Amino acid sequence: MSMGNMCITIILLALWSHAWLRKREPKSLLNLSISLLVIVSLPSYGLVPYVGSPTKAYLLGSAIFLTTLLTSISLYRLSPFHPLSRYPGPWQCRLTKLWGTYIAWNGKPQVYYKKLHDQYGAIVRIGPNELSVIDADLIPNILGASGMPKGPMWGGRRILPSKNWNRNNSLTSVRDLLPWNAAFKPSSVAGYEGMLIARAEQFINNSRTSAILETLHWDRFGGVYSLMRDGDIEQVLLKMRRGVFMPSISQHIPWLLGALHAMPFVSSDTRAFGLFGIEQAKKRASMQNDILRKDLFYYLLEDTKMSVLSKLVSSALLAIVAGSDTTSSNETLRLQPPIPTSLQRAPALGSGGKALSPDMHSCSGSPWIIHRCPRYFSPDPDRFWPDRWLNQRSFPFQRGQLTVQEKPLAMIELRYLTCSLVRTFDMSFDGRYNPAQWEDSLVDRFVMLKGKLPVQLNLRKVNQSL
Repeated sequence: MSMGNMCITIILLALWSHAWLRKREPKSLLNLSISLLVIVSLPSYGLVPYVGSPTKAYLLGSAIFLTTLLTSISLYRLSPFHPLSRYPGPWQCRLTKLWGTYIAWNGKPQVYYKKLHDQYGAIVRIGPNELSVIDADLIPNILGASGMPKGPMWGGRRILPSKNWNRNNSLTSVRDLLPWNAAFKPSSVAGYEGMLIARAEQFINNSRTSAILETLHWDRFGGVYSLMRDGDIEQVLLKMRRGVFMPSISQHIPWLLGALHAMPFVSSDTRAFGLFGIEQAKKRASMQNDILRKDLFYYLLEDTKMSVLSKLVSSALLAIVAGSDTTSSNETLRLQPPIPTSLQRAPALGSGGKALSPDMHSCSGSPWIIHRCPRYFSPDPDRFWPDRWLNQRSFPFQRGQLTVQEKPLAMIELRYLTCSLVRTFDMSFDGRYNPAQWEDSLVDRFVMLKGKLPVQLNLRKVNQSL
């Protein structure tokens, strides 16, 4: 066989590999690399008589193979033959998810994707195989109870390398929700009121003397640690902020997750956060017989299936991240939802897909963008207006069967703390601080990370004659 025929064989193998990859989304960089190395090795050996060296033959064969494969993938993704070609979007998004990775690295994907929707409309192609949808009428078909399962992004958010330790750091089935439902049903929430009142009073007393306030996790770990009592000696907040950075990037390239976890200089902060979750779960589990009041982990440990350590760790990480979200009013949640973007769903493998998203393609809903859409929240959707009547288009949390469970408790906490603060203090922004800077400091790391908000508290003067 001539050298030209050998090169044509390599090109045909590259085209066949592209067709094969279209049907089998790669899950691991290692497995993908081994498969491609084996495929390119055999025909490359036939080039040895023409280049004089096995090494040169392999390098030449690999160059031809990879050039053909990448060119074929790029042309297909940008061509009218792609299943999502009818949806508009910038060429960078249609070409590669590495562009979405870059946008996520900058920490403002919600701003970028809103600009795309302002330019292209309600449905935008934000990845080679991904759509962003802000048509509220379509959201129930994506995120609702009759919607689709979680998409590939969730596999890229694993905090620890082992799948046994955290199942995508989230509740993935109705069965997993049962102990959470038990923990936040009305009778259980009523049992938290004593803890809530004690922590609220502690919060108010600390506020009289300290400018650093935090009410994180009072209802979760039964006294394993207390930020208001001890200070952040475990650096919980720092570990969480650093720990969620890599998952917010790797979610866009889940096939690279294993490689990222293998790089200590990349994954050290995320691994430290994961190990902290393991430590807290183990500590709380060892205290089960000594806890006098029921908290979230009491119900998790009472459930025989959820009491498995791997599931406890997953719940611990979820509770830490979810517990860091500030309890807020409805209008605040509209403007600044805790999860601003990347609520991704995809048709179940082998289902054939749905009308909007074919099989092996995904859709993402973005509460931050929908909540600022004039079509649903006029007038002036970007303005904080507490008297605004919110409608069913507002969904600051997940929808459907896996919706947020803590809302009733959060509302009690919000009312009690608000009344206590207003009764005790006159509050104002620090005179040297521009409040407009606060929104600029928000960073989307799948959960919204917040900057400093200096507030001056002055004890209210009580009129003794009243």
